[in-house]
Amino acid sequence: MTALVRLICSLALGCLVAFAAAAPASAAPSPAGGDRMSGGQELSGGQWLMSPNRTHGLAFQTDGDLVAYAPHDRATWRSGTGGNPGARFVLQPDGNAVIYAADGRVLWHAGSYGNPGAVLRVQDDGNVVVYRTNGSAAWYSGWDRTGLASGQALYRGQQVTSANGTYRLLLQDDGNAVIYGAKDLYSPQGRPLYFSGSYGADRLVLQGDGNLVAYAGSRAVWNSGTWRASRATFVLQDDGSAVVARRDGTAAWATTRDIGQHSFKPNQRWTSSGQTSAPGFVGCSAFQQRSVAQAEYDKYLLDFGDPLGLDPYDAGVACWDQTVRID
Repeated sequence: MTALVRLICSLALGCLVAFAAAAPASAAPSPAGGDRMSGGQELSGGQWLMSPNRTHGLAFQTDGDLVAYAPHDRATWRSGTGGNPGARFVLQPDGNAVIYAADGRVLWHAGSYGNPGAVLRVQDDGNVVVYRTNGSAAWYSGWDRTGLASGQALYRGQQVTSANGTYRLLLQDDGNAVIYGAKDLYSPQGRPLYFSGSYGADRLVLQGDGNLVAYAGSRAVWNSGTWRASRATFVLQDDGSAVVARRDGTAAWATTRDIGQHSFKPNQRWTSSGQTSAPGFVGCSAFQQRSVAQAEYDKYLLDFGDPLGLDPYDAGVACWDQTVRID
């Protein structure tokens, strides 16, 4: 322990050197169990913040992952820093929310620095927000939601979850929008069912004209092609499919439901079939023989779902109701 050195002087004894143990610096009180963190406070593994109505929480797990939870253990956001036991989560005096590894490395940060006096809050709607002193948001995780309404957006690191908690659509840090299912042996973060290929995008927006668009700055890098479906809604369903729905409830665009497929791995240029890409929509009219259509359908099903559009009814059979010649 460090020591304080004091000089004690008297006329009779001269100056003597005295040592006194330094008082330890007072640590900021733990915010665990409350709904907010102030600058200088931190969470250790296994500690939580809870929304005022106690329906949503922000858990700093013992593996180092920071996860926002909704009812029924649905994860609505996560930092992706698992595998780091001994890490700590800090709201720094400069306003930046940071996860530090046990050895001091920065594993994740919100980028909310430059905001002294900022406060992190867990809200009743599930949104985790770093608020500046003027009340504006310096960073937020995204509220608890199963989809997007017209004009709403997802930003990198944010996701929507299905109501049953099984599926999530995440806009990854690389800009790719990916639907994940339950975890399996090969996919500890969840089995990827669909990907948009919108690498470089910084947001996914459901526009007022009904088009779901991934933007990189002002440039559109992907869209659903549903610009004629004004005031549409976007929802991630309990069967794993994502749907842009018209006002009458019909689907203007949809991904394939979960039928056990394993999509192109979002962070690897590899798939189980060796394919690195799939063709776009073709439709049954391009085939004269159902066996040929079925072979093409089977070729891409495992890794890409139904990119050719040969099974619009999710029957598991290509062109079963089409007028193609049966072999």
